[in-house]
Amino acid sequence: PEAVILRPRGLIGAGDPSLAPRLLDVHRRIGVPLFREGTNLVDLTAVENVALAARLALEHANAHGQAYNITNGDPRPFRELLDRLLTLVGETPRYRRVSIRVLYPLAAVLEKLYAVLPGYPEPPLTRYTLTTIAYSQTLDISRARADLGYVSRVSLDDALAAFAATRATRRGH
Repeated sequence: PEAVILRPRGLIGAGDPSLAPRLLDVHRRIGVPLFREGTNLVDLTAVENVALAARLALEHANAHGQAYNITNGDPRPFRELLDRLLTLVGETPRYRRVSIRVLYPLAAVLEKLYAVLPGYPEPPLTRYTLTTIAYSQTLDISRARADLGYVSRVSLDDALAAFAATRATRRGH
């Protein structure tokens, strides 16, 4: 196919430079904000499964011009995933119960402030990050399953373990 759109959600796995490191950084600094006791569902995707979806999309002519959501198809409560990650990296969970009504306007102010700083650094809190961890967000992957034969092969637990292992290796543990 000449053009296929893949929309993976929340990439996780070995060498993750974004999602897990940001959560661990916030955890170390202040504790992770927890909304609704962390029961909101999070739909993540092992990086290997995104690569698999890309290969499948290239192999299926009927994928041309189509868009596919890609996840592991295993949404879990935010707190459950974070507890697992923290256990794997050897940290004790620390949560902060906060109101999104308080933090959302603060995040908006921080975004505007950081936008005028030299080099446009990323603010420590953004509205996108808040909404990502505060609300359930799952994707329907039925089209990828039906059209491409997509089935995730690497579990979320294995992806989290791979992240923890590469993190430990990089730190010399």
